[in-house]
Order: sequence, then C-alpha cells, then structure tokens
Amino acid sequence: MGLEDLTQTDILFGTLSLILVLVSTIVGLRIISKYFTFKEKTLLTVGLAWVFITSAWWVSAFQFVIIALFDYKFTPYLYLLIENAFTPFAIIFWIYSFCALMRLKSQKLIVSIYFIICVIFEIILFTFLSIDTELVGTGIEEGIFTSRLTDFFIGFQIFAILSIVITGIIVSRKSIRSDKPDIKWKGIFLLIAFFSIAFGAALEAIFLLGPLELILVRALLISGSIEFYFGFFLPKPIAKVLIKE
Repeated sequence: MGLEDLTQTDILFGTLSLILVLVSTIVGLRIISKYFTFKEKTLLTVGLAWVFITSAWWVSAFQFVIIALFDYKFTPYLYLLIENAFTPFAIIFWIYSFCALMRLKSQKLIVSIYFIICVIFEIILFTFLSIDTELVGTGIEEGIFTSRLTDFFIGFQIFAILSIVITGIIVSRKSIRSDKPDIKWKGIFLLIAFFSIAFGAALEAIFLLGPLELILVRALLISGSIEFYFGFFLPKPIAKVLIKE
C-alpha cells in the first residue's frame, strides 16, 4: 500500500494528524528548553506531559508518513500499541507537574496512586495485545486510520482526559485569581488550552467527522497547544496588547 492508494480523506486525516503532533511536540520541547534557562524541574515534566498528551494521534501521523515513504501499513498489534501505550506517560508527567505547581502536601500519595493505575493499565494493554488484539480494538483492517477501542480502553482515555483537564482547570483558576495581570492572562490561556483539548478530543471520539468538521476540530486542538505555551510563557508583544498599564 502506497500514497497513491489513499483517499483524499485519508490524506487530509493523516496530514492534520501530523501537523497536530508536530505542533504539540514543538511546544513541549520549547517548554523543556526553558528548563536550561530557569533550572526549574517542573518545566521538564510540563513539557514532557504536553509532548505525550497528543500521543493518541501519533499512530495516525506515523502511519501516514510510513505509508508515504515505505508503502507499509502497521499491523493491528503495532497500531493499537502506539495508540494506547503512551497516554499513561502524559498522565504521570502532568499529575506530578500539577502537584508541584499547587505545592500539595499529598504529592507523593497522589503521584503514587496514578503511577500504580498506569502500570496496571500497561500490563493489561500488553497482555490483551498478546492474547488477541481485538480485546483492545477492532476495525484496524477496515481502513488506514480506523480503530474502535473496546470499552475498557475508551474508559481509560476518558479517565486520562478528565484527570488532566480537571487538574488543569484548578491550576488555571489559581493563576486567574492572581493580582498580577500577566499571571492572570497566563491562567486564562491555560484554561482555554485545556478546554480546547477536552472539547476537541471529545468531538473526535464521539462523532464521525467529515472533512470540514475534521479541519475545524484539528485547528481547535492545534490552537490548544499554542494557548498552553502562552499559559507558561506569554510573549511580550501579546502581553503588551492584553495588559493595559
């Protein structure tokens, strides 16, 4: 199977997935790079969390590139592995970041609980894939970017999104309540970012999107990455426009 075998919808889906993953990765790496300036450990975990937060879209981005370059389609095992195996990393890195940013006394307990849940998930994922890939997802053979996860794995994706979004809103509200205008605006951008990711991911999960709807939803998700970056590092030109002295 090569690029010529893909439909226009397949190419659109693959291209938008690739753009989403690239933007998210660049934003995450930019945040990570700030660690070397500020020597703040949380910047590493926040950046890594944002790199992995779009990991569910990696498989469609990678599948598109691999087909275009090497005429190779992922096996169901590999497709479902890439689609599911990295979400726990996003959860762990973000929950650690959340606890550190909020200076929670119960940080070790909260992180430990999430770590155990994620380890159990990974064990179940690899076990199910080894027994029968259809225990994880079906429909991979029907199309290039088609997979329907089983209820357990859909449930874990919902758990991941809710954990990240709810804690993200808590961090955002803390910043919004600040008396400093720049901190307040950073909180607003963070809040918008988490709602963009939650809303976009929910629309993709619930509805079968047409080309126009897909473009709009992916644009929403991509904007979420940019808003997230502004939530930590508000560019001076934008700050000057928003903050009236």
